[in-house]
Amino acid sequence: MNYYNDKRIWITGASSGIGKALAEILVTQGARLVLTARRKNLLEEIRTAAPETAEVSILDADLADIDALPEVCRKAWDEYSGLDIIIMNAGVSQRSLFRDMDFETGRNLFDINFFTHTKIMHELLPRLEAQGHGRIAAVTSLSGHIPSPLRIYYSSAKHALHGFYETLAAETWTSGIRVSMIIPGFVRTNISYNAVDGEGRAFGKLDPLQKSGADPSSAAKKILNKLERGKREIYVGYTTNAAVARFLGRVAPGLLLRILRNMKEV
Repeated sequence: MNYYNDKRIWITGASSGIGKALAEILVTQGARLVLTARRKNLLEEIRTAAPETAEVSILDADLADIDALPEVCRKAWDEYSGLDIIIMNAGVSQRSLFRDMDFETGRNLFDINFFTHTKIMHELLPRLEAQGHGRIAAVTSLSGHIPSPLRIYYSSAKHALHGFYETLAAETWTSGIRVSMIIPGFVRTNISYNAVDGEGRAFGKLDPLQKSGADPSSAAKKILNKLERGKREIYVGYTTNAAVARFLGRVAPGLLLRILRNMKEV
């Protein structure tokens, strides 16, 4: 039997990249989806392309609006009277040195990449615990493991997410809640196009390392396979560069830092 058949799944950041690829696979596997992103038209395209029997609910929202999240969470939960899997994929990256960053831009980056997660968990964790089961799958980043020049607020938020979700996993184990972290290296998405510079403007370029990254559909298949198997950490898009950086970050962080200091593009 297909594991995802009839599973109630909320995907944030579902209009492009990994989120969209996950949605496109799950609609063929009988999942009951709630898709969230700011761009409703792109979510509608996913629903239009889905099989006629697919259950796809569109919940467009700006998840950076922290005050609006209680109502967004209520709608996501109520759509199918509960959720079995929550895939937290929404986020915004950065391409700017710290010295060139406006503080408000940095704070906004931290809000969407960290505090949006924590607010949603404040809203949904009591419901999940009362339900007695549920899986939280949070998309973090290789930048949450290693120093990431030009991404200082993004990287800091991803480091914080690791601490948050690892602790949440320990605290909720006896409640039947399971937590997985999806940790991309380089996946060929629009994340660098949509990244912001120091003043909050769109970066608008495709990073060379991003361009050579994994195909989103291949990454999504691997993610879903490992989620089904209950993996705690799921690594996708580990090109040679990403794999070496991850390895050095663990065994030789000083060497990694020296390499990063001399890189012109990261």
